[in-house]
Amino acid sequence: MDFERLERVWRSNANSPNAASAGQLMEEAMGALKRKRRDFEMFTGLIGLALFVWTAKVIWEVVTGQFLLDPGVEWGLFLLLALPWIALFTVRHAYNKHLHAHPDPYASAPDTLRALMDENDTARQRVWLSGLFMGAMVGVVALVLWQLLEVGKMSSRDVLQGSVLFGGLLVLVGIGTAADYAFRLRPEGRRLQRLLREYDE
Repeated sequence: MDFERLERVWRSNANSPNAASAGQLMEEAMGALKRKRRDFEMFTGLIGLALFVWTAKVIWEVVTGQFLLDPGVEWGLFLLLALPWIALFTVRHAYNKHLHAHPDPYASAPDTLRALMDENDTARQRVWLSGLFMGAMVGVVALVLWQLLEVGKMSSRDVLQGSVLFGGLLVLVGIGTAADYAFRLRPEGRRLQRLLREYDE
């Protein structure tokens, strides 16, 4: 959704938009909200499917003896399996609160704009939650690598390579997430606040 263009349309009518521009605002806002909700559902659905396959594979290999595991020593693996699920359910719970807060966001233009504002707030909160979980994941991965080294399943070289690979991926994800927050979510939230304020006036 091009919020900058919407602001121009809105202000071109001295904050009293005619029927055409008001209809355009409604159509653009409704379309943007529908896309955001659809994209979130698809993204979390794919993440959930990937986690299910990964978890099922690990459990199957442990149960069938393909992957020998001493739970008393290598318990970090259970944390590694659980943490992504906790993150996914936390994110889903936050988004469900947004959905319940706006059960009928298409009733009017203000309702749609308020739902978009709340969706933006939820997305920005999700960035901070992602940062917390990524920090926790660093500690869990370090623990798992140390346990694998202790039981002789990985060499020091393997641990070093794994640490570099995981660290590099984490840095890339962090940069991408921070850029999305700074250059898309925050400006979008400010524009929505201005639009709502001017609509209420």
